[in-house]
Order: sequence, then C-alpha cells, then structure tokens
Amino acid sequence: MATAIGELQGSAGTLEQPSLPKLHPFTKMSRDTSNRSPWNSPFSWGIVLPSGRRQESIEGVLIGCAVGESLARFQSLVQREGLRVDAIESSLGTLRPAHRTDGLIITIQSLLLSQAVPELFRKRLANRLAWYQRSLWFSFPSGFRLGLGRRNRALRAYAGNDPLIRAVALSVLMQGHHEGVLRWIQKSTSITHQDKWIAHACYLLAAAVQCAQFHRTQHAIPTSQLLSDLKQACPSPEITDRIEVLEQGFERGESTRTISQLLGYTEGWLDNLVDNALLGIYTYVRHSESFSAGVEDLLSIPGELHGVLAIYGSLSAIHLGIKGIPKPLRTQLSLYPYSAAWVQQYVDRCLDWPHGTEDIQRTRSLPSHPVGQILRNLSRASR
Repeated sequence: MATAIGELQGSAGTLEQPSLPKLHPFTKMSRDTSNRSPWNSPFSWGIVLPSGRRQESIEGVLIGCAVGESLARFQSLVQREGLRVDAIESSLGTLRPAHRTDGLIITIQSLLLSQAVPELFRKRLANRLAWYQRSLWFSFPSGFRLGLGRRNRALRAYAGNDPLIRAVALSVLMQGHHEGVLRWIQKSTSITHQDKWIAHACYLLAAAVQCAQFHRTQHAIPTSQLLSDLKQACPSPEITDRIEVLEQGFERGESTRTISQLLGYTEGWLDNLVDNALLGIYTYVRHSESFSAGVEDLLSIPGELHGVLAIYGSLSAIHLGIKGIPKPLRTQLSLYPYSAAWVQQYVDRCLDWPHGTEDIQRTRSLPSHPVGQILRNLSRASR
C-alpha cells in the first residue's frame, strides 16, 4: 500500500491495535483518462440463476435503489435525534426517489430496446438521457439552473448520469446471458465519464452485485470474502490501496462512518463516484443480512449520501429480496409516474431477457409516461 499499515505492538500479554491509515478523498487525486487496464471479473456472468432468485434480484435492484435514495432526506433527523430506521417508519410520508432511480429506469428501457447489440444500447441510452435532462427544465429550481447553459457541468452530470447505478442494473439484468457484460458497462459509462478509475469502480460494483445475486444459490459466495476477491480483480493500485483499508477495517469491525473518515472524508462525505462504490460495497459486506442496520450506519455520516444509499439499497435488496426491506418503507414508496403494475411488467419483461427473435426484430419496451415525467419534475424538490 502507498500508506503502510502499522505493525502490531504490545507487551506483557497486552496487544495494542494499530491505527489504520487515513487516505485522501479520491477527488483530490489526478484524473487518469489513459487506455483502460485489463479487468478480470472474479465471477462468471454466464451462470444461470434459479428463476426465483433472478426475480428477487430484478425486483430488488429497482426497489432497493429507490428506497435507499429516498431515505437520504432523514439523514439530519437520524443524526440529530439518534433515531433508528424503525423509529422513523411511522412518520415517513411518501418516499420519493430522485435522479439515480430515474437513471436506473432509463437504463432498463434502453436495454430492452437494444436488440441485444451493445452499440445500439449505447445509442438508446444516450438519447434517453438527453430527453431526461431536457425534461428537467420543467422542474424548479434545479431545472432552471440546468437550462442556463453549458457552464453548470456538475448539475448536468448529476441529472440521471450516475454510471454506478447503470452498472448495477446491467449486472442484474444480463446475469446468465452475457459474459461480455463489462463491455456493456463500458459503453454505458463512456457516455458520461471517460475516467479509467470510474470505469473500474463500475466493474467492482457490478461484481459485488453478482455476489448479492448468488446468495441462497449453489453458487453463493461468502460476503466476507468479497473485498479480497475485488482487490485481486482490480488492476488499479490507487483503488486496491483503498480496498485494503476496507479489508482491514472489516476485520476490526469498524463502522461505516469510521471507514468514511479513513478514506479521507473527515469533514463529511462528498458525492464522489469511486468512493461511493467502495463505501456502498463496504456497507453491504458489513450489513449483508440487515437492510435497516446498513441504512442506519450510513445515515450517521454527515455529507451527501444519496449515491451511497442508492448503491447499498440495491445491493441489500438484491441479496435479501425486497422482503428484506421493512414493509413500511416499501408501502410508502412512490415511483410516479410508474405504477405497481408497471413494476410487475418490468419484472416479467426482464426475467428471461433477451427473449430471442422478439428482442432482435420487434423489441417491446415498457411505457415511458413522458407527460408523467414532466409532472413529476414539476412537483419534485431540488435534491
């Protein structure tokens, strides 16, 4: 590692734990847009899951992302009053997700329209993201700022353009069909980001999704082994140094908040894609059997957590199934303009994708409800 782990020290039967190294936030490191290094997936996307587990994963990636992203608004309440997730369930109101869940749905639609061709998928995705950003002009004040001009690149990148969430969706929907999933993820990522490290973070997250999908199947992988597998697969030393800190922290039972500080975020979490992926994966490994415990651990961290919560929510719900999400959180969720019937259509349509000649010749997608999207944007507060 660039920052060495201290040696264990002790005397006369006592053993003092060394302090873990503190790193800099990944945002402080220079960008690398050079040719991508080879990345070897630790798991196979060719493995066909039992239909029950596949259905749970397809439901979980959408519902988990939406619930996780929605819960970010309770961050200050949890920190101020020390409340647990079950204590806020009675006063939730309607849970409304935001841009990351929208981006996940756009990815699903684009995949169904792709005719199983990566280049066509990229074209469909780029077109739908462009429409989505134009539809945001009808929201206020975020849409007004988005429409001001080219200068506000941060907001433009934020509007449905999280490549991590797209990688999660692709890993789930293409499991059992394509060993070339990484190529599809690269196509998706390159629309909005050219940074090699961000591409690697997307690949890491896609592999973590596989671990979650394999749970309760004959291919199950111990979550405690996941960090080690990901470290061996990733060719980027800058990222593997950070994964090693996660490994050491997991062995010591460190909280997610402590890990965030060790990654360099002592003043609060920043919405950085590489570290969002790493913290989301760490929270999943630490709390793989309890959705609520992971959410509570994350909500104790100050800063911008929408991205990390969306990632963790997806991983947890894929692993546990949506029944692992407390029922009040599920019943209060609104995906407007998409109904419960639309969600069932989504599950049925994706369960055995691709469907052969129908996908190749006359693909059926899901209703997009463009008018409903505009109405949603009008009513949505800026996030």
